[in-house]
Amino acid sequence: MENDLSNSYVVFTQLDLTGITLGLQKMQTLLQQPIKVAPVSLAAPAAPIAASTKAVTGMNTALVGAGKSADGATQNVQKFNKATVGTKNALTDVARRVFVWGSMSAVIFGALISLKEFYDLTIGINTAMGELKKVMPKETDFEWMKAGALDLSVSFGQAPTDALKVMTLFAQAGLDAKESMDATRLAMLGINTTGADTDSMFNSLLGAARLFGIEFADAGTVIDKVMRIQADYAVSAKDLIQSIQAVGPAVTTLGGNIDDLFAGIATMGEAARISGKEAANVLKRVFSLMVSPEGINALQNVGVQIMATADSYRPLGSIMSDIINKWDSLTQTQQTNLALTLAQVRQYSKFIAMVQNADKYNEALTSSQNALGDAYAANIVALDTYAKKSEIASAKIAKLGATAIEGGGIAESFIQAKVGLGMFAEKIDSIDLGKFGGKV
Repeated sequence: MENDLSNSYVVFTQLDLTGITLGLQKMQTLLQQPIKVAPVSLAAPAAPIAASTKAVTGMNTALVGAGKSADGATQNVQKFNKATVGTKNALTDVARRVFVWGSMSAVIFGALISLKEFYDLTIGINTAMGELKKVMPKETDFEWMKAGALDLSVSFGQAPTDALKVMTLFAQAGLDAKESMDATRLAMLGINTTGADTDSMFNSLLGAARLFGIEFADAGTVIDKVMRIQADYAVSAKDLIQSIQAVGPAVTTLGGNIDDLFAGIATMGEAARISGKEAANVLKRVFSLMVSPEGINALQNVGVQIMATADSYRPLGSIMSDIINKWDSLTQTQQTNLALTLAQVRQYSKFIAMVQNADKYNEALTSSQNALGDAYAANIVALDTYAKKSEIASAKIAKLGATAIEGGGIAESFIQAKVGLGMFAEKIDSIDLGKFGGKV
């Protein structure tokens, strides 16, 4: 920057001393001219004297002008130097401020981020516990339930807030504290193994209990069944578990059980090359139309009785067995008409594919009935993955953090510390930076 100032000074000086140079050149020219002697007239001054006087006067004027120009150049250089030094001071101040903030950012923002994570964790658990308290009796041991939710989150590698959410849903459904805890354990097992979300798993387990009469203590068998079917057939456990809510009511209307449902989805999904979700939608239509006047009549026309008495239906398993056993003896027209009646135009081919694979249907039915321990075996595999190990580690940290923060008033201390750090950050920007580097 000093070189720039020197160069600028030279430029200003060269521009404003032009007048001095011209005046000196003119004086030199006059001095080199020879002096001519002429008769002196008293009436008028001699011409050479007049010319010399004029030349000297002009030279004096030029010198005065040059002096003024030099003064102006000096003032301009001083102004330029002052402005440049001011800019240098400003830039140096900015550089120092950036340096100070850069040095302090790791301390300030690192601490703020850590505090925010712990703070958000505490707030999330506290909020979830508040929702649980709204739906359970006041005498409930909520500390026990919170501790249980934290333990489940570590066991299954899931967030404590998710465990508390499922627990709250089961409590809303009328389960007491212990039942809600047991049901939540099964739900988290199902989430880990089937890939279903918390809402789907809750609705499926509740549907299995309410629709199919499966006790919550035995609800783990439902997850065993879907894991066994997924292992043996081209349908996903997630689609199977979600089919309970979608198709369960139609199945139970005909006296069917959960094995009938899973066997039908597995057979149709694999035979028709469709997803378990699509197969469930087709079966929902078929089972609903079976009890319609048109469906009852179509089945009777091929020798299949659907009514056990005037007020009750035969079991779904028996109806399906009759359809399968009579299928090959039907004409192509009878098969098509029955399929069109029960599945309608868009889905009748899928119904035919299921019935034509009777052996697969019976195998799937047996697989579902005999499933035992499949869910826990699948969970062991899931927990051994890197992703789940990472989630378990996070859950352990969350449990430790939540316990530490809420104990002994530490939560309030962290909140105060967060406020204090915010005030500290504001103070940094008001530091007199000249103390760090002296005068600029």
